[in-house]
Amino acid sequence: MVGETELKRLTEKYDMGNVPGYLSYPVMPHWKHPIQHDDVLSVFESEGHAGTRDGYIYFHFPYCEALCYYCACFMQVTSDPKERYDAYIDAMNHELELKFHRFGGARLHTGEMHWGGGTPTYMNCEQIERMFRLIERRVEWSSSPNISIEAYPDETMLSDEKLRLLASLGFTQISFGVESFDPTVLKAINRKHEVTTLKRLVDKSRGLGFGVHVDLVYGLPYQNVDSIRETVNSILSVEPDRIATFSFMYNPLEIRHQRVFPRNSVPGSYERVRIYQMLDAQLTGAGYTRIGADHYVRGDKDPLAAAAKRGEIIYHYQGHEPLSRETFLGFGSASVTFAQGRYFQNQVNDMKYMAALAKNKVPVITDASALLSTDDRLRHRLIMKHILSDLTIEKGSLERNFNIVFDNHFNRELSRLRDMQLDGFVEGVDTRAIHVTSLGRPFIRNICHVFDDYYASSPGTAPSLG
Repeated sequence: MVGETELKRLTEKYDMGNVPGYLSYPVMPHWKHPIQHDDVLSVFESEGHAGTRDGYIYFHFPYCEALCYYCACFMQVTSDPKERYDAYIDAMNHELELKFHRFGGARLHTGEMHWGGGTPTYMNCEQIERMFRLIERRVEWSSSPNISIEAYPDETMLSDEKLRLLASLGFTQISFGVESFDPTVLKAINRKHEVTTLKRLVDKSRGLGFGVHVDLVYGLPYQNVDSIRETVNSILSVEPDRIATFSFMYNPLEIRHQRVFPRNSVPGSYERVRIYQMLDAQLTGAGYTRIGADHYVRGDKDPLAAAAKRGEIIYHYQGHEPLSRETFLGFGSASVTFAQGRYFQNQVNDMKYMAALAKNKVPVITDASALLSTDDRLRHRLIMKHILSDLTIEKGSLERNFNIVFDNHFNRELSRLRDMQLDGFVEGVDTRAIHVTSLGRPFIRNICHVFDDYYASSPGTAPSLG
């Protein structure tokens, strides 16, 4: 581990706030290709005819009880979830009808479904069951599907009755958005939850057979090494099956509600790296296996751990997934689809989303899709799999799959990587396999940025949510 002076030098040289999060490649601000109603339906028709098993379907539920000031997700606050979700479920059913009509009556084969938001558990039991049955009519599950849902750790919102219903419907995993347990941080980000509540919910969930996941955000306002240590200790006390850690995306220019945070309350790159190093040491020291740079699993039974051992995982909007789920189909406002070499997104605003469906049109944002070229596909695989998931760039694999000579194709990028090698972030640049080092892990998106052909070669670029 490098000394404090050297670490400060590196964090000044490589400002993590100036690179995208790489939830996709290209990142969302570079989705400039037009897409129309029939284009979307053709993508779904192709997926239906392909009959691909173990695909990934995502459903977005945008409504929340309160605004969390750190949040970069597409959500809306409402005090009347019943009325809003009743209308929204009607719209989602219409979206399902439009997209599955091209399947010719066939069902979509899938092995994984995730409900995110927003707060899906803000729906009442009747709404949850209705939505699930509408989906169930149109899909054929694999033999052991993973069906997951995000939940706010609140016993009123996630009642015993609701937990039993989710189990009876076939949900297998619950992901609790903990983010922090530090009272100062929670007050700043406008969240209220306690360790004792999480423990009770975890015990109830496990009693019903759920796998339990916990989300943790590092780099939040007023967070420091000591507070992350205490938060991680609290999380470890409930022994979740997976822990997904995410770096706080501070972008007050685009996310207006983040302007409530004084700039000096948000940890800079140096403090953020120290926070990352602390939580990583705690989690691996407690026996968790690291997946990629910042996700962790307990034990070896988790299918994600097994896929990681085989080198068959990839990163996307829902975090790390088995490579077989690289394609994902999105439903609901703001949801993203990646299929047939194309990214596109539904209307973000719920009213625009429902208005499009009222006109019998798929609710896509027509001027913002990404149609990946051959080079885009190469860089997508390099960034989303080799770097973010495997932490190793296997030149031979990319050469075989994309018919290139790696060192020739990426001559410019290798020059920049050699500088990063001198700084200790990578090793083996001039061998057949380039490895991300332990020092390089918190800077992993800076390494991705080297291969992002949509940005100038200069590291001083604007941040992005993508």
